[in-house]
Amino acid sequence: MRRKLLLGLVAVALLATAGFFLLLLRDAGTPADGRPDETATNPVIYADFPDPDVIRVGDTYYMVTTSMHMLPGSPIMRSTDLVNWEIVGYPYDVIEDNDAYNLRNGQNAYGQGTWANSLKYHEGKFYVLTASLDTGKTYLFSAEDPAGPWERTVLGGYMHDPALLFDDDGRAYVIYGAGDIAIRELAPDYKGLNPTGLNKVILKSGKPGMEGAHAYKINGKYYLTFIWWEKGQIRRQYVYRSDRIDGPYEGRLALSDTMGYKQSGVAQGGLVDTPDGKWYAMLFQDRDAVGRVPVLVPVRWEDGWPVYGDEEGKVPPAFKKPGPGGPAEPLTRSDEFNADPDGEDRPNGSGLGLHWQWNHLPDHTKWSLTERRGFLRLRTGQLADDLLQARNTLTQRGYGPRSSGWIAMDTAGMLDGDYAGLAAFQQEYGFIGVTREEGRRYIIMVEKGVEKARTELKQDEVGLKIDFDFVADKAKFYYSLNGTDWTEFGSELNMRYTIPHFMGYRFALFNFATRTPGGYVDIDYFRFSDDVTGAKTPAAPAARLKEAVIETGGVGDAAFDVRLLMDEIPKGADVVRIRAAIRIPDWLEVVRVVPNRANLTAGEPAWQPTDDGIEVLIENPGGSPVSFANRDAGKTLLTIQLRLKKELTFKVKDEIRVNSLEMVRADGRKESYDVSGAAASVNHTPPAEAVGKVPPNGNPLVAHKFGADPYALVYGDRVYLYMTGDVLEYDENGNVKENSYGSINRLSVISSDDLVNWTDHGYINVAGPNGAAKWATQSWAPAIAHKVVDGRDKFFLYFANNASGIGVLTADSPLGPWTDPLGKPLVSRQTPGVQGVVWLFDPAVLVDDDGTAYLYFGGGVPEGQEAMPNTARVIQLGDDMISVVGEAVTIPAPYMFEDSGINKIGGKYYYTYCSNFAGGVRPEGSPPPGEIAYMVSDHPMGPWEYKGTILKNPGHFFGVGGNNHHAIFRFRGEWYIAYHAQTLAQAMGVAKGYRSTHLNRVVIDEDGTIREIVADRKGVEPVRHLDPFARVEAETLAWSAGIGTEPAGDAAGGAPNLVVTDIHNGDWIAVANADFGAGASAFSAVVASGSGGGTIEVRLDRPDGRLVGTLEVPATAGWEDWVEVSADVTGAEGVHDVYFVFRGSPDDRMLFKLDSWRFHP
Repeated sequence: MRRKLLLGLVAVALLATAGFFLLLLRDAGTPADGRPDETATNPVIYADFPDPDVIRVGDTYYMVTTSMHMLPGSPIMRSTDLVNWEIVGYPYDVIEDNDAYNLRNGQNAYGQGTWANSLKYHEGKFYVLTASLDTGKTYLFSAEDPAGPWERTVLGGYMHDPALLFDDDGRAYVIYGAGDIAIRELAPDYKGLNPTGLNKVILKSGKPGMEGAHAYKINGKYYLTFIWWEKGQIRRQYVYRSDRIDGPYEGRLALSDTMGYKQSGVAQGGLVDTPDGKWYAMLFQDRDAVGRVPVLVPVRWEDGWPVYGDEEGKVPPAFKKPGPGGPAEPLTRSDEFNADPDGEDRPNGSGLGLHWQWNHLPDHTKWSLTERRGFLRLRTGQLADDLLQARNTLTQRGYGPRSSGWIAMDTAGMLDGDYAGLAAFQQEYGFIGVTREEGRRYIIMVEKGVEKARTELKQDEVGLKIDFDFVADKAKFYYSLNGTDWTEFGSELNMRYTIPHFMGYRFALFNFATRTPGGYVDIDYFRFSDDVTGAKTPAAPAARLKEAVIETGGVGDAAFDVRLLMDEIPKGADVVRIRAAIRIPDWLEVVRVVPNRANLTAGEPAWQPTDDGIEVLIENPGGSPVSFANRDAGKTLLTIQLRLKKELTFKVKDEIRVNSLEMVRADGRKESYDVSGAAASVNHTPPAEAVGKVPPNGNPLVAHKFGADPYALVYGDRVYLYMTGDVLEYDENGNVKENSYGSINRLSVISSDDLVNWTDHGYINVAGPNGAAKWATQSWAPAIAHKVVDGRDKFFLYFANNASGIGVLTADSPLGPWTDPLGKPLVSRQTPGVQGVVWLFDPAVLVDDDGTAYLYFGGGVPEGQEAMPNTARVIQLGDDMISVVGEAVTIPAPYMFEDSGINKIGGKYYYTYCSNFAGGVRPEGSPPPGEIAYMVSDHPMGPWEYKGTILKNPGHFFGVGGNNHHAIFRFRGEWYIAYHAQTLAQAMGVAKGYRSTHLNRVVIDEDGTIREIVADRKGVEPVRHLDPFARVEAETLAWSAGIGTEPAGDAAGGAPNLVVTDIHNGDWIAVANADFGAGASAFSAVVASGSGGGTIEVRLDRPDGRLVGTLEVPATAGWEDWVEVSADVTGAEGVHDVYFVFRGSPDDRMLFKLDSWRFHP
C-alpha cells in the first residue's frame, strides 16, 4: 500500500515537505489509515540481518544479529510483535583496534569480526556471547539495558558459533563447535571460563560442518538447535534434546524448506515463546544480493519435540502477527543529519542514529555533524587506492524487494584525487560519485573498480541516487542537478553476494583521498524509499547558506559575504513574494543585500532590522510574479555583506542562521522552505598572542623553539648562532618535567644579517644513531671556527658529549653538511693536562692572527676548591683544527664553574666564564655566584689576570635563574653578547631548565675594560633594513605566534631548506624594519596545502595593523606540492614591520605551509 501511494506522489512530483517526510518514516507493516495490520509476511525483515537469536523479556522481544566488519557491531533490536523491529543498541563499538579493523597497511577485516551471536537475559542482565575467528577470541558482553553501556569480558580462545545457556542453578555454559559440539562451563561470576568446570565434547553429530548452535532448557530438558548444509541438500534446521546438559543427545530434522526461493533453505536462529504460550523460531534465508533475511516460523510441540512450520512443515509466506505491534523505527531510513543533542559526549561531539554502521573502525576526527549545521561532513584521512580500503564509509542496509536511496552533496571542499559519493556496497561494488582532477570536478559512475562514465560537474552541489532491485539483483545509478529530476548514468550493476564480504548490498556514503588527505564533502541528507524512484523524487525545497564557517577580519577591513542559496521556484508557481528572516549576531552590521540577477527576476530586495537580525523581502513593485531559477548552477538567491561594528579584542564564536524562508503565492498561500541546514558558524579570532618574544622586543631571538649555550660565528656579513637544542621533556602523565639534558643530541642554528630578523636553519644532528658523531650520546654547548685550509673555507664545529669529552665536526659551509673526521672525541680523559677537570665540556675556540688555533674548555668544582677550582683549560690545536698539540694548560679562574669564552680585543686575549654557585662569604673582588666574569692575557695560553664580572645571572634581570652561558662577538664594528635565559619557558609556564638565546650590546672602554652589561627583553637595534623585494625565507622571523618550522628538502650546498608549518587560524609571523621605499604593488608567496588552504593577511606594524593585501592560498595537490601565488598590495610604503596573519578554518587542522615570500615594486 505504501509503495502504491509513493508512486502516485512521484507522478505528481510536487509534495508538501511535511507529508513527504511522514511518508518516508511510515513502517511497512502499517497501512495508510494508521491502524496496526494483523497480518505479516515473510521475510519479516527484507534486509541483511543474519544469524538471528531472539529472546523475550516480559512482553518485549529482543533480537541480536551478525554484522561482522560493520561497526558498531551486533545490533540489538526490540519488538512487541516479532515483526516490527527497531535497533536499540550495540554491545560494542570496537572489537579490536588493529591494522585490519583500521584498514591500514593493506589489511582489512571483510567477512571477519563476530559471527552468530547468542542473546540471553538472566537475573536482570542482558548477555551477548560471540566469537571472532580473526581475533581468535570469544567475547561475553553484559548490560542491564540493551541500549548500554555494555561490559566486555574476553573468555579466551575462539569457540565457533557459541551458544550461552544459564541453568536453573545459575551455572552458565558455552556450547559451541562445528560437527563435534563441545561445552565449557563459565566461572561463577561469568568473568571467564571455570578451569575445573564442565569441559567436554557432548555431541558427535556425524554431520561435518554442522554449526550455528542455540541452547535452551525447556520443561526440564536441554535442547540444542543447529544448521547443517549436507552435500547435495539445502541448508536445514536440526534439533537435539537430552535430559542432561552433557548428554547423551538424540536429534531429528526440524525444518527443510526454501519458501520456493531457489535452493535456499530457511535455517539457523533462535526459539522464543510468546506471553500466551505460543512458540516461534526466528531463522534466516539467503536471498542473494540483499543478503540473509530473517524469517519467522511458527513452532508447535509434539511429544516433547519442537516442530517447525505449518501443518505441512513449511514456512508460511503470510501469517497472523504473534502480538500487538505498532510502527517501529524503520531499520533503513532517511536522515537529515541534524546534530544529536545527546552526541556531545561522543569523541567528536556528534552522534549518528543507530541505523548507521561504519565499514570497519571509523576515524572519529574525520567526520562531524557539528562543523556545518544540518550536514554530515566527511573529511578524508589516510590515503586509499579504492573504496574497499577507504575509512569512514557510512552504511545502511539495502531493503528488498526494491528500494531507493539518495543524497545531496556539496563538493566545494574536495581536493584533487578525492572520490566521494554514494555506493552500492559489497565486494563487487558500484558507485555514483564525484572526483576532482586539476581543479575540476566530474560526476563518475564506477562498477567493480572500473570507471564506466563521467561528465563534468559545473556546480558545487549534486544529487546522487541508487535504485536497488533485489528481485532482479540489479542496481541503477542516477545524478541530479536540482534534487528532484534524475539522470540515469553509467552502467547497470549486476549485484552478486560474495563470500569474502559475506554481507548484503548496502547504501554507503563515502569520501576518500588518493593523493592528499584533508579534503571534505558535506552531505545534506540521505533519503530512503521502499521502492525504486526512477527519474523523479518528491520535491522538498530547502534553503541554506553557502558559507559553513566565516572568519571575520579587523575593523576597517572589507566587508565579508554570506550567500543565501535556495532551490528553484517551480515554473508556473505564481510566486509573488519571497520572505526570509535571518538571524545575525549583534556585533555585526549589514552593509548591503545584493540580489543575484543571474538567477532572480524581481525588484530590488528590501531589508529591515529585526530584534535578532534582518528580514528580507523580495517582490515586484506591481505585484507580478517573481522567478528564481538556478541558471548560474550555484543556487544563490542573494548575498549579504557584513562587517564588524566595532573592534573586538577577544575571541567570539556565534552563528548566522536563516530562521525562516517562505514563498507567498498570488492567492495568499504560503509555502515554507526547509532551513534546518541554513546556518553558518561566524567567528572572530584575533591574531594569536605572541609568547615569550612580544613585539617590539628583540629578546629572546626566536620564540618558536628553544636554544641554549649560544656561540657566534661571523661569516659573509651574517651572524650565525649555534645553540644547544633544548627540547621539552614529559613525565608519564604528559606534564613537562625538569630538563635532564640527557636527550639533547642536536644543535640548533639561526642566522641574521641585521640582528633583528633571524632565519631558522633547523638542527644539526650531531650525536646518537642519526647523528654525524655516532660515538657520542649528547651534544651540548657548541663552539665554531672558520679557517681557510688549502685555499678553501672550512668550518669546525666543536661540541661537548655530556661532560665526558669534546668532539669535532667539519663542513665546507656554516650550515653543513657535517661530517665526523675522527670517529672519536678530540679531547678525552686521556688528553694530556686534563687531569683534575671535573666537567670536560663547554668548548670555545680561537683562531689567532697567525692561524694558530686554541681550544678552551672545562668546568666543575672539586670538593673544597670552590674559590679556585682550577678546572678551566686551554690547549693548542693542530693546523688541521682536528688534533691537539702538547698538553692542556690550567686557567686559574676564580670561582670557576663552566662556560668558557675567548675573544681577541685590542691585541689582548679575553677569557670569559661563568662563576660557580658555592655558598659562603667570598673575598672582596671575587665574582658573585652565577655571573659572567673575565680575565685578560697577552698570550692565548696565559698567564691570566682576573678583571671582574660583566653580566649578572639571568635571575637578576628576568626573575628566573639557572646557569649563565654566553658568547661575545663583533659584527659591523660593534660588540655584542649572546646569552641564554629561561624567558620563553617562563612565558609558557614551564621554567624548568629550558633556555632561549638573548642578544645585547657590549661596550668596551678605550682602556680595554668591559662595561657591565644590562640584560633585557628589548634587545638590540637593527644594523640594516630588510629588503622586502628580495626573496625572503618564510622562516626568517622577527616575531611569531603559534607556528613551527620543519625541513622541506635541501637547499643549495646540502643545507636543510626550512618552511613555516603548523599554521592555524590566527597564527602569524612578522619581520622588522622592511624598507618599501616608494611602495609595493604586489605580494607573492610559495605555499603548499594538503587541506583546504586559507589566506594570508599582509598587515603593517601590528598583527591587527593596516591591511595592505590579502593572499588566497589554494589547496594544492599535497603538502609537498609547492605553488607560487600572488595578490595586489596597496599602501605599503616607507619602513615598516610587516605581519603575515594566517586565516582559514577555525578547527584544529593545519591550513598550509609557507616556504618563502617577496614583494614586488
